[in-house]
Amino acid sequence: MNARNTANHPCLRLLAAAAFAMATAPVQAHVFCVNTPNDLQDALTATSNGGPHASEDNAIHVVQGNYLTGAEPFHHYSSAAFDLTIAGGYTDASCTPASKKYKPQLVKLDGHGATGVLSITHAKGDVSVETMTIQNGEADMGAGLQVNYLATPEAYVVVDGVIIRNNHSSSDAGGVYAVAAGQGVLLIDSLVANNSADHLYGAGYLIGYSDYSLIVSSTVTRNTSAAASNAVGGLYVGGVTTWNIEKNIFWNNTGAGLHLGNATGQLLDNDYGSLGGMTPSVDLNPISQNPQFVDADNGNFRLAGDSPLLGYSVFLSGSSMDLDGNIPPGSGRMDLGAFYETIFVDALEAY
Repeated sequence: MNARNTANHPCLRLLAAAAFAMATAPVQAHVFCVNTPNDLQDALTATSNGGPHASEDNAIHVVQGNYLTGAEPFHHYSSAAFDLTIAGGYTDASCTPASKKYKPQLVKLDGHGATGVLSITHAKGDVSVETMTIQNGEADMGAGLQVNYLATPEAYVVVDGVIIRNNHSSSDAGGVYAVAAGQGVLLIDSLVANNSADHLYGAGYLIGYSDYSLIVSSTVTRNTSAAASNAVGGLYVGGVTTWNIEKNIFWNNTGAGLHLGNATGQLLDNDYGSLGGMTPSVDLNPISQNPQFVDADNGNFRLAGDSPLLGYSVFLSGSSMDLDGNIPPGSGRMDLGAFYETIFVDALEAY
């Protein structure tokens, strides 16, 4: 959780406490600073099985810029029970953190329509992917971000402040595929847009084996499925977990924007065009109205001034920072989705 100001994020505080409680001995942590595609893959290799830092907690800090894959995705494989964080938000070759707003738009991992983008198998350790754009991937499962595919997870996965866009799967889960246990899957303050799958779940496929998993303040839109029947272009969530899904936008996806694979979902203040799968156990204060994005055709998914989602929720916790680097208001009401427009309710902007 290094790149973004998540110290006061209640869910991440819980995760940190759980990680601390499970620790049996101090573990050395290694920090990488990368500013080229080769540097990034070298860091992922050094933290994989057989690498010199495989038996440590590792943080890979990614400097602002464009990172095109080569002949294969950026990839990491580890069977060690140590944590891995991959985070953008750094401004120079010394990995100086951005002084004000962390913007995932400035760190782009790109499959250039030829490969998957980022593939991580790290089932025994916690995985965090933060503050970056993952785009233009081409693969068979999780073409944008793939975490723990065909693995048995024992730890959680956090995707925080990430844009996942324009990825295509020849099978399922065009944008993101992630499986987690421990504290489950957490998708926070993220945008999943314009992804596609030749079969199901253009946006992605998330599975948790835990007490709870979380999707909060995210926007899932314009994702498509080319399945011949019962097409679902949106996001599938399932597993053995309670899904807490709060203050999100699921809009203009093929079929259902959100497909529930179990009946334990607890939904609060979500805008969805269509809800699929099993009936949630709780669905409070839903809305089904056009979000009125500023310019969705050109990829601007901020809320326009006439959006019915502005100030829709009185539930302020769970989020840390939107995709423009704004923190949520400390009082009053909050917007839905991955961009906050109601940021002046405390009389001044936080940054």
